[in-house]
Amino acid sequence: MITHHRFLFIRSSNCITIFHMALASVIFLVIFAAFCFLQEGRATREWYKEDFPNPTRDVKGCGRRGEVSWICDPENILSYKAANKIEELIYSVVKNTDSGCSNDEKPGFQIGVAVLNQMSGIPGEPVEETAKTFAKHLHDSWAVGHAGCDDGVTLLISILDRQLYVSTGKRAMELLSDDQIDIIIEEMKPYMLKKDYDKGVELAIVRMGEVFGIRSASNHWYIIFYAVLVIIIVGVGLYIGRKEEQSRGEWKRDTYPGISNFDLTKSDPFYLCKPDYYRCTMFERRSFGSGVGFGGGGIIGGGGSGGSW
Repeated sequence: MITHHRFLFIRSSNCITIFHMALASVIFLVIFAAFCFLQEGRATREWYKEDFPNPTRDVKGCGRRGEVSWICDPENILSYKAANKIEELIYSVVKNTDSGCSNDEKPGFQIGVAVLNQMSGIPGEPVEETAKTFAKHLHDSWAVGHAGCDDGVTLLISILDRQLYVSTGKRAMELLSDDQIDIIIEEMKPYMLKKDYDKGVELAIVRMGEVFGIRSASNHWYIIFYAVLVIIIVGVGLYIGRKEEQSRGEWKRDTYPGISNFDLTKSDPFYLCKPDYYRCTMFERRSFGSGVGFGGGGIIGGGGSGGSW
């Protein structure tokens, strides 16, 4: 009898132990499933273009540790170290290029970068069109570039959609053409295929800076060329003017023998603003014009191009 009770007790204890183990396993599986669900939900969030953060205003939502930035990467797809380097490259482009209307308040070309896992588009819309619409919306809503210059560029990268798009303002498009964008995207593709997004974005910014820098330098050469041309024209004009003045003086001395060292003045009918005609004309025609964050630009009249990998 005692043995029988002992057997029942042991059996009950074993059942309780098994029950506890099963319960613990179920709890673990529930927690694990919830964790996976949350991670999956975070990784595959589909962003509406209207909800995507602005790196100059929504500083806590762009993955830049609360700092105002030119980069918005809310899911931290780029490493923090690489994002800092890319930020420095963008800053270098801003400070070392001339967009044609640059001054102390409006430096050179601006570049904004948006990196996300997935876009949410219109049902049935081609993903390429979604990327274009998304990038241009960010370009305009972020106001990339300087007001009145339209010298901004916005680079969009959507990882799960495997889409790249570069939107350009009107002035930026004059230098960074759609064909050049296509070349840059082709150079980025090997890095994107290897999931080396850090290097892909870095390459894009370097190439854009090269385009803007080279073209800006060529603009300066044009300015120098025309300045030299004007100097030559002015010099020739002064020389011709002096010759004509001497000829008229000799003619007047021959015509009026009693007059020597005739002084040409503006009241003289022969005065044609010489020998300083070209110089005074140039002075009359000459006119003089008077940190991190976007400058109020947009995409009016701009362009852009994209691709997939």
